[in-house]
Amino acid sequence: MQRRFGLTEKGYETPLGCAPTDRDFVRRLAVRLEVDYFTDEFAHRNEHSIEFQAVCLRYLQADSEFTIVPILVGSFHDLLIEGKNPAEDPEVRAMVEAIAATLSEAPGRTCGIAGAGLAHVGRRFGDEEGPTPEYLAEVERRDREFLALAAAADPEGAFRSIAADGDRRRVCGYPPIYMTLCTLPGARGELLQYRQWSDFEEGAAVTYASAALF
Repeated sequence: MQRRFGLTEKGYETPLGCAPTDRDFVRRLAVRLEVDYFTDEFAHRNEHSIEFQAVCLRYLQADSEFTIVPILVGSFHDLLIEGKNPAEDPEVRAMVEAIAATLSEAPGRTCGIAGAGLAHVGRRFGDEEGPTPEYLAEVERRDREFLALAAAADPEGAFRSIAADGDRRRVCGYPPIYMTLCTLPGARGELLQYRQWSDFEEGAAVTYASAALF
């Protein structure tokens, strides 16, 4: 994407029906922002993270009316290279403040979801070798440290955890996780599942988890 974030007013079609977007919420959010985040709207067409969550929501809420506010979160890699905390970035601050203000006006109950992956390691993802069982044990240790900070709703701690080793594990989902935590101040939660997928012959491993905050 050209921008840090991407908005859309369009719903997400799924095999179980459409997950409709709350257009009023999106419009009220957009007017609070100085940047036009509809520039990258077309990126929503092929982005699987929100697409997957939309299918799950449509299944879980089959008998209920609900709307979504899909926000794509781009890379924070430039901030990592510059040694900056996301909280120092004007675009990040503005988006967090705009979401918080718009949420405060929203009727009913709201659930925030970060559709985000964790580590991507091994030759397929740029490592010189591996993965190995020994390294995956280290990846799990670091992942769980990161997830503990996420469950404690500590976005700055979660970012420092990623920055400590220069994002060696390629945790592609930490930007949306960071943003979700910033919009849930004071929340606490727990890790529900942690798993790893690996293909040693192909030299690839990906980790993933689920956590709930309330």
